[in-house]
Order: sequence, then structure tokens, then C-alpha cells
Amino acid sequence: HTFRTYTTRFDVPDQLNQEFNEDADIASRLCDEYGVHHEELNVREAEYAFAYESAIVAIEEPRWNAGIGAYWLLAQRAAKDIVVVLNGSGGDELFLGYPSYLNALAIDRRYDRYPRWILNFWYSLMGWRRKRLPVGTFLHLDEMLDRWAYLRRIGSQDRTRVIVQMLRGVKYPAVQEPLEDHQNAIAELDRLFWLADEEYIRTDKISMQFGMEGRFPFVGKEVVRLANAIPSQEKMRRGVPKGLLRDAYMGHLPDYVTKKRKTGWKAPIALWMTGVFGDFITETLSEGYYGGLSGFINSESVRRQHVEGVTSFSTQSMKNFLPIA
Repeated sequence: HTFRTYTTRFDVPDQLNQEFNEDADIASRLCDEYGVHHEELNVREAEYAFAYESAIVAIEEPRWNAGIGAYWLLAQRAAKDIVVVLNGSGGDELFLGYPSYLNALAIDRRYDRYPRWILNFWYSLMGWRRKRLPVGTFLHLDEMLDRWAYLRRIGSQDRTRVIVQMLRGVKYPAVQEPLEDHQNAIAELDRLFWLADEEYIRTDKISMQFGMEGRFPFVGKEVVRLANAIPSQEKMRRGVPKGLLRDAYMGHLPDYVTKKRKTGWKAPIALWMTGVFGDFITETLSEGYYGGLSGFINSESVRRQHVEGVTSFSTQSMKNFLPIA
């Protein structure tokens, strides 16, 4: 075999296999049809919980991602065979693969249809009513950086304004002179700030912990230049995320790949919050683990959700993190 592929499979009850292992099933089926040497790593709850803290230490920052424990375990396994790993991160940002880009397109069409000041006031009014924006503070979604922060819901609106002001002051070209195509401009900001500050750091540092080098072909300069030159409406043909790539591979890859719905890579955190992993979270958020947590995390609220089993530790549970001055 000229190359190897690796993926994880979460150890969950059969009735939850489709929800958490759909991508693993497709990867296995595709590699089997093409004769690719493919290996799966079965991720069990206890192993995942044990690996999580080690992964955070390797990243050197308290970053949250549901798959960190699985990344660690898979890197540990793959490093026994290889020293260079190719990662597909960046493809969704360059070719508009996330459904959220359809939301960006809807906002853009409204601004094409109505005066900017009316829409800015309307979005601000919605923010006041939903208590996501202090009354009297206005959103300016005609500005790409503001629109990006709004779409990504980066913390409270107070914190969002601080972040936007900070990024605008950096004088970065993508901020000062965003791409003319607004959806491509939003995706470019995702690539520069989300990917660079989260996914690339996570993947690169975990890989290096086991002596592997992570490479990201989708962010090669020529690929980025080509992708940014393609109109966003072409990338989302028929209103389908990454429709251009789906059409390009039609007939070259099986339909179960080209017509697959976008699901994302999910770990069964909600399921495991009532078991070993939940015990680990409870211990980690306790004052006995680190006294410096006082004032930063509403530990009692997180624990209560843990006991009730109603949290997946996703965006909803992040509301338990108190604002930091």
C-alpha cells in the first residue's frame, strides 16, 4: 500500500452508531472499495477521559473541543506507523462546506435589498429584545468583521465588540481590505482566526507530541488563491454547501460520498457526562483541583447540568462561564 488512512470509531450502543460513527462507516466502506490500507481506533469512554488532560497539556492552552481526547488517542496510534500526516482542515472554509455560510448568504441578500441603516437597526433591535446586546448599542453588519463576529456568536456582545476592535487594530489585510465576495470574506476570516487559533494549533501540537508532522494541503498558497477567486454562489450551487466540489466529484466517487449530508465529527460527550468522563469533568472543575477557578466558572451550574444529564458541553454549557473583565 502506498499510503495509510486512520479514523476513530466511538464505542457507543448500536442505536447511536449512525449519530456518532456515520463518517467512520463511510470511510471504512470507501477504503474497502478502493483497496486502501485503513485502520480504525475504537475510542472507549475511560480511555477518552484519561487522554483528555494529556491532550490539553500538550496544546498548552485551555481550549475546548469535543474531539480532543480522540485526536490524542488516534495520533498515538498512527505515530507507530507514520511520521507525516495529511489533514483536510480548511476545505470547508475555502469551499463553503458549512451550513452557516447559507446564513451568511441570507444576510447578504437582505443587505442587497434594503438600506444598510434599516437592517443595522433591525438586527440591533433583535439583539436588545433577546438580551444579547445592551440597549442603545448598535450592530453594524454591513461591516464584514462585525458580520463575522455576529455569525460566529463570539461570547457576549460586550466581549465581541472588544474582540472586533482588537482585530481591526491589527491592520491585517483580510480585515482592512476583505474579499469583495462577502461569503468568501466571512470564510476567509474563519480560516485566519478560527482555524489558525484553534484547529491547526490543536492538530499540530498533538501530532508533534508523538513525533509526527501535520500538513494541511488545503491551505497551500495556490489552493487558497484559486478558491478565493471562485464566486461563493458557485461554491454553494443549488443552495448546497460545497456544491461545487460535490459536482466535480460526481461520477468519480460513490454517491454515498458526494451526496452525504454534512454532519460534523461528534464525540458522545452528553452520553459520557453521566459516567467516567463526567466524573473527570466534575473533579476538574472543583476548587480542590485548582483553586484559581473561583470567579471564572460557575462550577455548581455545570455540575448540576452534569447530574441532570442535559448538557453536551457544547455552546449551551459555555453560558456557565462567567464574563472575564
